Amino acid sequence: MLKICPVCRRTWSGGRDCPRCGEGHPLIDVAQPQGRKTFLRDRELAAAIRGYYGARTGMLIAFWGLLVGLVLALFLWRKAMLAPAGHQVALIAAAGVCALVPFVVAVVLANRVVRRFSRGCIGRAPGPSDIRIARSDEPARTT
Repeated sequence: MLKICPVCRRTWSGGRDCPRCGEGHPLIDVAQPQGRKTFLRDRELAAAIRGYYGARTGMLIAFWGLLVGLVLALFLWRKAMLAPAGHQVALIAAAGVCALVPFVVAVVLANRVVRRFSRGCIGRAPGPSDIRIARSDEPARTT
């Protein structure tokens, strides 16, 4: 969940009060109706937030691909250690394939998910400049 401080206009991944501004300055969740009305009207901000959620989803997909692949590979490798010599080579080769293929497939799927979520940010990586709420009312300082 992505939260925004309306005072300092910084984003945080959780919490109730803004760590920078201190207690008494509650963070607003962009997924709640109040946050949607206030912050997601800006198309660039909405695209950046979608990009962050897409990146999180992509990381979860890649993690599950790695986990499933390694569990299957470990299972096949263990079975290969107990198998007769003729089957042992085939099972070890299958374990190697199972260690790599699910992870590669998951990374490709995760890449597609991230690209779909961050359509507004393609061509450049979302950065801190994308997470802006509004311009400050203070005049620019000249030094």
